[in-house]
Parts: sequence; C-alpha cells; structure tokens
Amino acid sequence: GVWAVVVVPCDLQGAGLGPVRRQTWYTMPPGSAEAVVRRQVWFVIAMVWLAVLFWAMRRDPGCLPVDADRATMLELAAGGWDIRPDTYCYLCMSRRPYRSRHSRVEDRCVARFDHHCLWLGLTVGAGNQVAFLWFVVQHSFVQLLANLTAHSLMPGLEWGSLRWRCLLYMIFFNALTGWWAAWMAWVTLYNAGCNVTLNEQWSCGRRPYHDYCRKSASRGFITRFDYGFWCNLFDFFVPERRRQWYVAFSLEDVKPVTEPMVRWYFMALIGLAKDWMAKKGR
Repeated sequence: GVWAVVVVPCDLQGAGLGPVRRQTWYTMPPGSAEAVVRRQVWFVIAMVWLAVLFWAMRRDPGCLPVDADRATMLELAAGGWDIRPDTYCYLCMSRRPYRSRHSRVEDRCVARFDHHCLWLGLTVGAGNQVAFLWFVVQHSFVQLLANLTAHSLMPGLEWGSLRWRCLLYMIFFNALTGWWAAWMAWVTLYNAGCNVTLNEQWSCGRRPYHDYCRKSASRGFITRFDYGFWCNLFDFFVPERRRQWYVAFSLEDVKPVTEPMVRWYFMALIGLAKDWMAKKGR
C-alpha cells in the first residue's frame, strides 16, 4: 500500500535556523526547559499519529466470509434461493448483505463498503471506518501544528536561501495533505450523520442501491437507514451497530435506531463509569 507521510518539525531553531520574531510555546530558545518540553510534545504527537496509522491499516475493513463452493451455490439455486449478482458475489463466492460491495484489493466483499483509499492503500468499510476517521482527524491536527511551527520560523531565515525554500516546500506540502485529510474527515463525519456511504452516493442509480438510496434536490442523498443525525452517529460509532451490516441480507434484518435506545446506551455507559469511580474511591 501507499504510506502516508507526515512532516513533523524537529528542533529547527537548534539546527541553526536563527532567531524567530516572536516566541511561542513551540518556538522557544534551544536548550531551555520549554524547548525540551516542545520536543517531547512533538515526539508524543508523532508516536500517537503512528499508532493511529497502524491501527487504521491493520483493521479488517469488514471482509465477508466465503459461504460455499460453486457446487453448493448451484444446489441452492436449484432450491429456489435468489443468487442474483446484487445478492450473491460470483467473484468471492459470498452472500452479499445490504450496503456491501466487492473490493478488488481485498479480493472479498466488504460490509458497508465506503471507498478505497489510494493514499493508505486500503479499503474502508464497516470494520475500519471509525479508525480511518480518527486517522484523518489527527493527521489534519498534526499538519496544522507543523505549519504553525514552520511559519513562525520563516522570518528568521534569509529570503530565497536553501533553508527558506525547504521550509516553504514543507509548509506547502503540509497544507496540501492537511487540507485533503481535513476534507476527508468532514465528508466521513457528514456521511456518518446522514447514514450514507461514498459508494452509495456514487452508485445510487444502480441496483441494489437505488432500492434504498436516492438523491434529493433539497436534502442531498437520502437512505432508508436515516434515523436522524444523532441516531446516525450512534449507528456509526457503536461496534454492535456496525456488526449488523455483516448479516443484513434483508431490510427486516436491519434494526432501526431510536432516541430511547441512544439515551439508554449512554445512561448505561454513565452508570458503568460511576460504578468504576466508586470502586476506585474505596
């Protein structure tokens, strides 16, 4: 896969880039206690970024299990089972639930298929979409901090020098990748609030997507699984809700999200947190 690259500024001023116009928490004099803390903060941020990157890349995107061989499939077809291309995948021999699609990279059908990320070289689906969202959000934050650091060091450099051009290139590169990551974070979070995927937006005119997804002139894309913004976020982030897309072979298999369900879930989490704090305080 293609690895994403983040440029985390090191102690640039300590490398001989000269003084800065104004001192901030990330541009303190080298050797000072603040500079040591700055380097430690950047190290922690870089390690967390790498951890989230590996988490997103190692997560199973939601590959569906292979049901049977071709002989068994023919027996099921003879028995009256519907094996149309939109209900059964002839490439990986697996039954296709709602919102799934075959991934050429994984060579398997992926539950709640969203898109294939060329940047990371992975397929984004029900199993790793939350991890992908955390990665692009954190990547945007890291690139913003990197540009703030580099911009504060620019006035101390000679205009047009090699170091000035390298720093300018780093700012441009960070701005480009940071903008792209921020846009992906916004699109992913917005689609989560609407309970729609990028694949459904691109394929809403084809079967089986047009059965439950359509484009509205006033509201954008609408699906039969839209339960309201907060309920849709609940459906996106809660693992139990994401697992249902592995076995949602009919609309009856999809359990709708209601506001009482969301309130009960969060009240249960608050109750567990209170019990844990009470036990810890003993």
